[in-house]
Parts: sequence; C-alpha cells; structure tokens
Amino acid sequence: MNVYFEVGSGSILYQDYFRWLADRKKVVDVFQQIRKKYGIQTTRFYLNSDRLHIEPTIADVTKLRDFLLSREEGKFKVKTPMNEEWREAVKALKVEKPQLFDYFRLYGLRWRERLFSVGDKLYGSIEADGEVELAAHCQKMKASEFYEILEEENGE
Repeated sequence: MNVYFEVGSGSILYQDYFRWLADRKKVVDVFQQIRKKYGIQTTRFYLNSDRLHIEPTIADVTKLRDFLLSREEGKFKVKTPMNEEWREAVKALKVEKPQLFDYFRLYGLRWRERLFSVGDKLYGSIEADGEVELAAHCQKMKASEFYEILEEENGE
C-alpha cells in the first residue's frame, strides 16, 4: 500500500524534522572543527550521534590507524579523543534525519519512506507491504498532488 501525506505543523515529527534541518549546519561545523584539529583529510562523514564515522582517504587510514576500528572502515573507537569530542559536541543536536518508523505503526511491515520539505511544509510517503494507518497529525493526499510537488521541488 502506498500512502502520501502532508505532516501537520503541530506534530512532533514536524518539529523533529525542522530541528534536524536547522541543526545540520551545526553538525557539519562540529565535524570541520574536529577535522582541522586532528588533521583529518576527508570531508565526508556519516551522520551518527553515537560515533564519529568518516569516509577516510588513504592518508587518513594511515594516520589514524590507532584510532579507527579495524573491522569497520572509518569508524572511530569509542575512547578516542576525536570520538569523545564528537559525542559531546553533538549530544544536544538532532544529528539523524527522523525516520517514519518512529512516528507510525509500521511494525511487521517492510516499507520504504520519503520525507522532504518545501518551504515550511513537510511531506512524506510510505510504500509498504501492508496497511498503513496515518497518524492524526497527517493529512492524506493524492499521489498525483504529491508527485507534482516533488517534481516542482526537483525542477523537473
């Protein structure tokens, strides 16, 4: 079942999404500060509040060998100065994009989700292998309306 919707501005999902959007620049700034302080070359990192995880260059792998997990490329060990600084700096920020699983009853289903904003409006879709019940804070919309908004946003 496919369901398309607009998320109401008074909902927790709406607030969490726009907080995440506002905090993204702060998260990037935190990474840039740590990157410069420790001489990390890569500019690519994964959004995770528990652990600093980079997409390392060859030079990073060589230089940071003692600080990175050997079994997971680019993931810092918990008790490294870089990771501890990362966790402390981002603990008050919304690092990960909200996942619809946390806001809808999707237990036991396989699903794909989409969540995006246009101005101050928040839209989402869920494609699931079962029945999806929209939360009270969501207004169902036609697929054609949803895709029209999506295409306008993507400039198609």
